[in-house]
Amino acid sequence: MRINANCSLSALRMFTVPGSPSGMKITSNGDYLIAAYIGQVDSFKIDPITGDLTELGPFKTQGAAAGVEITCEQHHCVLWRCRIEHAG
Repeated sequence: MRINANCSLSALRMFTVPGSPSGMKITSNGDYLIAAYIGQVDSFKIDPITGDLTELGPFKTQGAAAGVEITCEQHHCVLWRCRIEHAG
């Protein structure tokens, strides 16, 4: 999305994804977007001029990724799992 001068949003590009993201983070230097979906993870390179995304994945995970965190030095992306139990 691009933020226009009147604060409205314009879509730059659409991506087909496997479901709703369960977590998304942008690296602190603004270079990458990491998105976790239930069952896989995707990453995108962010163009510094246009903001356009170049897809680098998707990547399979072992288990269901439920969130994303990026370490301060940006050397690691941490994914965690979440188990939801329903008491019936």
